[in-house]
Amino acid sequence: MNDQDLANVGLSEEAHLFLVTQKKLGNIKHLIDAYKLGIAYAIRLGEEPPEIPTSNRAKANMYDAGSIDDVVQIIVALGIVPEDTTPARYAERLADHGIRKIKKITATSGLRFNKISESLEQEIPKP
Repeated sequence: MNDQDLANVGLSEEAHLFLVTQKKLGNIKHLIDAYKLGIAYAIRLGEEPPEIPTSNRAKANMYDAGSIDDVVQIIVALGIVPEDTTPARYAERLADHGIRKIKKITATSGLRFNKISESLEQEIPKP
């Protein structure tokens, strides 16, 4: 296990480009919210997220890891962080996996990112 957690979190080039494009289209106001949505969606899927490629500039660093502390705390509380990684590293993998899955949905269904976001928000029970 790599005990040193990340100082910055990011996405694969593919996921990062998708979010930047969605922002330019006006479908996303804040990239950090979309990043966190990717984490939530990946958790909902229940799939093990793959590692993010880091060679050949394949990973785009986006945020200080502290900017997702709220979500990292939830991941830790859920007890889903594998023993061979750290919470921020796992959150980064979840974000990338969730965003790439959302990208696939938009490509195959024609749905816009903001409509998927609204749909997922409706599934979350209100307190």
